[in-house]
Amino acid sequence: MVFKRRTKPSLWSQVRNFFWPSMGWKRSFTYIKHRVVRLQASNYAVAAGLAFGASISWAPTLGFHIIQACLLCFVFRANYLAALLGTIIGNPWTFPFMFFVSYQLGFFVIEMAGYKELLPTGDVDFSLSGIADAPWAIIGPMLVGGYMMTAMTFPLFYGAFYFMVKSARAARLKLLDRKKQ
Repeated sequence: MVFKRRTKPSLWSQVRNFFWPSMGWKRSFTYIKHRVVRLQASNYAVAAGLAFGASISWAPTLGFHIIQACLLCFVFRANYLAALLGTIIGNPWTFPFMFFVSYQLGFFVIEMAGYKELLPTGDVDFSLSGIADAPWAIIGPMLVGGYMMTAMTFPLFYGAFYFMVKSARAARLKLLDRKKQ
């Protein structure tokens, strides 16, 4: 094989590289940016795919973000690969913040809707045993708040990504035209 490593990295180095890339954050993001700009799809499809992937990360359905993003891409004819890259926004560094915001928003909305009896009273135990004892008390507000945050942040992500993709593609075409001359 031409592009395989001579020595396979250990499991520990693969896990470490997942949380802290060996090539550095700047180079990792630059690589992702180049992959997105070179996708063979319209600006709408790429921006919508990225926005679906990024916004669905608010949902507490770990392991299903990619499936949900791809389903949204299927419905709205967005780019699947862009959605996969967009789900990178939800990562172990951002999930605690995103889930905290989702829980607080969901708790507030459920309380305001008059379903206060569904919410836990007193201190909530966020440990695994606490979630196993009363899953709806924690997962319910996170689901409600997470999908509300998904709906609220999609337009923001879409607008930002559309502008970035359009600008980057225009700059790339300008550079390619200069090289031809």
